[in-house]
Amino acid sequence: MKKLFLLLTLMGMVAVGCSEDNEFLNELNNLKDKFENLEKQVNEQQTLINALANQLTVVSVEPTADGYVVTFSDNSTITIKHGEDGTDGKDGANGVDGKDGTITDVTWDDENVYFTLSDGSTITIPLNNSGDSSTPISENNKIYYTTTDGKKLFPKTDASLYGAIIISNTYNDGIGILTFDDEVTLIGDNAFAECSSLTSITIPDGVTTIGGCAFEGCSSLKEFNGKLASDDGRSLIIDGELKYFAPAGLTEYTIPDGVTTIGDYAFEYCSSLTSITIPNGVTTIGKNAFRYCSNLTSVTIGNGVTTIGYSAFWHCSSLASITIPDSVTTIGEYAFQGCSSLTSITIPDGATTIGTQAFYGCSSLMSVYCKPTTPPAGSGEMFNYNASGRKIYAPKESVGAYKSAEGWSRYADDIVGYNFETGEIVPDVKNNIIYYTSTDGEVVEPYSGEWNDYADALTTFGANIISNTYKDGQGIITFDGDITTIGKYAFYDCSSLTS
Repeated sequence: MKKLFLLLTLMGMVAVGCSEDNEFLNELNNLKDKFENLEKQVNEQQTLINALANQLTVVSVEPTADGYVVTFSDNSTITIKHGEDGTDGKDGANGVDGKDGTITDVTWDDENVYFTLSDGSTITIPLNNSGDSSTPISENNKIYYTTTDGKKLFPKTDASLYGAIIISNTYNDGIGILTFDDEVTLIGDNAFAECSSLTSITIPDGVTTIGGCAFEGCSSLKEFNGKLASDDGRSLIIDGELKYFAPAGLTEYTIPDGVTTIGDYAFEYCSSLTSITIPNGVTTIGKNAFRYCSNLTSVTIGNGVTTIGYSAFWHCSSLASITIPDSVTTIGEYAFQGCSSLTSITIPDGATTIGTQAFYGCSSLMSVYCKPTTPPAGSGEMFNYNASGRKIYAPKESVGAYKSAEGWSRYADDIVGYNFETGEIVPDVKNNIIYYTSTDGEVVEPYSGEWNDYADALTTFGANIISNTYKDGQGIITFDGDITTIGKYAFYDCSSLTS
């Protein structure tokens, strides 16, 4: 259209040259105005045709001083001015000849909006809300979002995931808007899963439920908005349960006050996290809550936690140490499986249950301190079977119980007595073994010498020494029979001997 006007203008210039004919200029300007009006009119007709072709709905009809502004479900608009119907040859809508099929009027009822053309025909577009169509669509029918690339998201569209049907999805001026035909009441399972460009999202006030894996794989997400968002904007919290976390750019995080449960999968795959602090108000760490947080090195668990769920810290491969508070009663199946950097763990005094393979795959776990006097119920391989050099330290009075308990008996050779007050190993009492420790961790030799009438071990101890070793903080002298005496000068001058 603009090219046509430019061509006519050039032709006019050729015809009159440099003439200052005012009448010609006025006529040229009038022609320009008509072309501009015609172009605007064609654009609006095209918008109406697109709405019809794409099965859009009308979300609002707003009265103006001389007509209406109609907004469609894709956020496109057209402006309709009050005009003649065109049948009498007078100007129609937008001030051009009414016989050209222009839009001359708009009316509506509870179900449809009717666009009347200058030739008398009507185009019908459904109205997407009942009652007064001039009422703007509710904010509870919209989900706002932003993306890293400024492009639309394409979440799953099944109405069962939102409680309403998506009627438009636009991205303009740095903001995306998903518009629904009714109030959004939930965010269903996997609704926004793998939307890796998602950076922020506003949850409507009507949402009361958020399903599993709803934001799984949203690695660029850094802000939640809406009534369910935490004060820092990093978490979604429903009835005390932290359901989802926005991980982008964070390495350290403290669970907000008021949270009582860390939900299933809440921090799954948050590979940037290195430190997490769980306050005393939290009682439950859910299933897979920190699964595959591969760079997590520090976890502080508050004294209110009672349950560490199924696979809660599965394959947190950088986690070298963790303190489990005495409040914990249940360590779920696979809770720490694959934590390959974990070297030491203390089973708290309150623990009553340890799930199958809770510490399986913890290849560096050499020291397990079990504080409960009654062995926690266990089944399957709680630890790697027959790991060389591992020690399971049990209360000295409970060693026998641990060695015979279901789930523990397979580790009987690893279980030794331990004094949790002094931090000392309490070896099993055996009639042919002397246990000892030394300041330098070296073997202590019983005294022998030419002048010592008791230098002979058989005479000094009542049995012959068959081995003397020092390993893992413990010295062991083994005899070929029962020890019946400790003779004169037996440990003379052993200055490094401590116990």
